[in-house]
Amino acid sequence: MSWPDPITLLPLLAHLSTIGELYPAELDRAAQPWLSLLAKAGWVSPLADGAYAATDAYLSLPTDLSATERLRRICFAIPNYRRYLIAVLAEGLVGAGQVDYYKQLEQWVIGDLSALAGEINTVLDELEAGQGRMVEWPSDRVTARFADWHAGHNSFAEWDQTLLGLSGTPTQLFTKALSYAAFFALPCQGSVLDGKPVALLPDFDLPLDETGHLALPAPVAWATTRQSVNSSLPFYDAQGRPTHDAAQPVPVIWQDALSEQPYYRAVLRVAVAVRLSGYAPDELALFVPDDLGDTRIVVRGRERGALADLLPHLVETLGYRALSKPSQAQVRRILENWCLVGALEARGGQISLRESYARTLHERRRASRFLRGSAREEQRRIERFLKETG
Repeated sequence: MSWPDPITLLPLLAHLSTIGELYPAELDRAAQPWLSLLAKAGWVSPLADGAYAATDAYLSLPTDLSATERLRRICFAIPNYRRYLIAVLAEGLVGAGQVDYYKQLEQWVIGDLSALAGEINTVLDELEAGQGRMVEWPSDRVTARFADWHAGHNSFAEWDQTLLGLSGTPTQLFTKALSYAAFFALPCQGSVLDGKPVALLPDFDLPLDETGHLALPAPVAWATTRQSVNSSLPFYDAQGRPTHDAAQPVPVIWQDALSEQPYYRAVLRVAVAVRLSGYAPDELALFVPDDLGDTRIVVRGRERGALADLLPHLVETLGYRALSKPSQAQVRRILENWCLVGALEARGGQISLRESYARTLHERRRASRFLRGSAREEQRRIERFLKETG
């Protein structure tokens, strides 16, 4: 079997990390062989229409992993490569035992490689085949046995070079593989996100036409409706067909689309709460000290925290599992985008609903979206969160 170059996986992982799922049309040809490998490893699962979604295990990976670290975590779980690396580690441990390197061996077995002990023993049992413990064999016999094993399995020289930074013999690779022991953790089995719908925060710039006016986006990833992850805006379906109401003015289309994205809706919900609260302007407010990205929530006249810190909690109050903790730059972009589409405005050191937008909240179409039925309960949850915060 010919194994794909791990470098070709990087764009696919970047897409899954930001969008959470992909349609066939979004998949580069070079990355196509990866889908079955990722599915076997538990990183993606199939959806309808040929789409794939990142599993809970993938979405639960630490967000501070670099692209290379994420690549190692992903590839070290792919069964064939994992078994190959386990054999590399097993050979190194046997060699250490044969030269009485017991103190270091104990540290490896009890510490760095403790989580892999079962898999290492399984490989050793297969290689020993009832012929006694390999550590007691002559060293040349051990080397020959492992060489036969590797000859009967796939070569991963290219993967070793990319993921370990070295391509060589198992003996040469042992120390490298050992140094990356932390990346051998397998995907968590079952749901680890409490069964709540997942929300990710997309980054995008509002498009302008040749006259500088707000325009509709092209059918790109962040503007394509998703099946299982709330990570984009619902402008188009998987085939690139519009799902928005083209009869509405462009700013209104944008207002409605942004309100469907959990992070954007949470910010708008706070602004609605400020409008409807009945508090004095300095009692409940979105206060801007100097920069939009540093916007603070003020409750009963007291600053309760930065919007960047509270936004994931607000998203979860809406009923989602918030997987993105926004930076100040991302909060600035959210607020700027809401202002550009005419829903919010920054004035007098505060963020508030624009009067023209506020008047539409009680119209039938907007009221059903924000203030009536189940939508009203969502607004009440935000209001309760703000009161508890205060």
